[in-house]
Amino acid sequence: MTHHQMESRVADPGSPEDYAVLQRAVKERSGIDLSLYKPDQMRRRLWVIVQQAGSPSFTDYVMRIERDESAMSSLLDRMTINVSEMFRNAKQWEILQTEILQELCRQRHTVRVWSAGCANGAEVYSIAILLAKMAPIASHFILATDIDRVSLNQARQGLFSSDEIKGVAPPDLQRYFTPTGKNFLVNPWLVERITFQYHNLLSDPYLSGFNLIICRNVLIYFVETAKRLLYQRFSDALSAGGVLFLGGTEIIFRCEDVGLHQMYPGFYRREGHSLREI
Repeated sequence: MTHHQMESRVADPGSPEDYAVLQRAVKERSGIDLSLYKPDQMRRRLWVIVQQAGSPSFTDYVMRIERDESAMSSLLDRMTINVSEMFRNAKQWEILQTEILQELCRQRHTVRVWSAGCANGAEVYSIAILLAKMAPIASHFILATDIDRVSLNQARQGLFSSDEIKGVAPPDLQRYFTPTGKNFLVNPWLVERITFQYHNLLSDPYLSGFNLIICRNVLIYFVETAKRLLYQRFSDALSAGGVLFLGGTEIIFRCEDVGLHQMYPGFYRREGHSLREI
């Protein structure tokens, strides 16, 4: 096979009929409905994974899954991008700390936080550090969920590379981490403040009464109808005045239709509170 033929083979993400075979297999075995993800983007990503596994088609990969369940686990583990770092996009975290968390901590003794799609845990540990600094004796409820069990286990371990914690201030690094080789381990007492759970945003029930929900750069993979459904479910899961924290470039068009109001870029508040706006 020539180099050009190999490039064409990798670039062609199978036929729609071939992809549909994989869609059915994934839904039957995991409950994940791939039709709710942007089709071209997800199909290309999964095609690369299938090709790297040595399968010539999605159908062939499904046959491999039937022989070896670990093939399905490998596929699901790599479906989404789980690269993150602590306090990524510093301006947004500054707004969260000074304009939102301070107000929430003044209003209530316990702040209820949900990190939806927590990936490797960088964002949930970021919020845990902020709350530990702002209200050190308070017993907050912090829930971290993800559909990727490998990432979820990684988050539970709390082990990060130097690149992943480059946004952590030196005093916080000393207070909340222990160096281990070239990496940094979150101190156990901070890990214990977080509840880690598997959760499928599209199919599993949601808890409610959250004052803050963090779901940054997760919904960009979904089609618009799925996004609207999830925005509504997040809104319903927030307490009155609760805040949804998205990526800085994520925009909820007609956010009032799902009971939300934009405060700042990436921050949406559920109606019913007087947090200061700009």
